Amino acid sequence: MLKICETDLFGTGKPEITLETPHLNAVISPHMGGRVVDVKAGDKQFLYATYPEARVSGYYREFGGIDEFLDRPPGMLWRMAWQSRIEENVVNLSVKKQPIFLEKRISLDETMPAVRMEYSLLNTGPNLVKHAFGIHAEICLDGDIAANCFHIPTEKGMLSGGCEQIKKRYVRPSQGW
Repeated sequence: MLKICETDLFGTGKPEITLETPHLNAVISPHMGGRVVDVKAGDKQFLYATYPEARVSGYYREFGGIDEFLDRPPGMLWRMAWQSRIEENVVNLSVKKQPIFLEKRISLDETMPAVRMEYSLLNTGPNLVKHAFGIHAEICLDGDIAANCFHIPTEKGMLSGGCEQIKKRYVRPSQGW
């Protein structure tokens, strides 16, 4: 059974949203860019996360987790407060960065450890907008970067990769992820 609750988990004075099933626990921080700040299956950690603390990297303060960007990374969304609405089994988050309205729906699968994130973008202006949109997920299994391995289904089969790709500065499309 899926449980969703809203509470100040980290003592920041602002509420986080927790989604919980028997298989998975996820925490969302609407006021910090709508980011997913934590995902765990039992005691197994899936994300690199420092929230509510920050790691400073140049002009950017890194909180880890999963967040989105609009325009160039890190973009404008990573620290914007998102509006949140809890429905029966879904958390809806939305933000408007003129002229783009972005909405995401986050839910957990009740039969397996899977987080589902669905996005929609709407251009509310009269002109074509050429912004880039991206998802920035800091995946780190139990704090062990060598354990990272990705499997992405594609039309031509499974695309797989892992920590060997992280050490590269550039990846050609023919090399896969």
